[in-house]
Amino acid sequence: MIEHPDIQLVRSLFDAFGTGDLDALGGLLAPDVVRTVPGSHRLSGEHRGRDAVIANLAVAGRLTRGSLRVELRWVFTTGHGQVVSVNRCTATRGATSIDEHVAVLFTISGGLIIGIVEFFERQEPFDALWGGRGAA
Repeated sequence: MIEHPDIQLVRSLFDAFGTGDLDALGGLLAPDVVRTVPGSHRLSGEHRGRDAVIANLAVAGRLTRGSLRVELRWVFTTGHGQVVSVNRCTATRGATSIDEHVAVLFTISGGLIIGIVEFFERQEPFDALWGGRGAA
């Protein structure tokens, strides 16, 4: 069975993230992509533009000293520019660890990701992992 191109695009994004290939990841994002991360931690908020999204992901990797892993579990598409993924996210930062599920809604146009909205199974573990907005 041939996968829908939108699903292939999202799989490619997770592959690039998993190998730390931020250049390849950036090539899958539209220049004006918007990523929305819930919560009240230093990585939450609306990140506008390819560079801002990549920088935010790089900070996450740096803060967890490379322990951040996102395992793609399921991926679904409408076939009309929307894809939903369900993922297992694990990470450790200092004495704080998470093992949580995250759903992500991707909006795709012209073969590039233009929107990313994350939904956490439980917000509190992510807020604890990433710390407050002003934390170092």
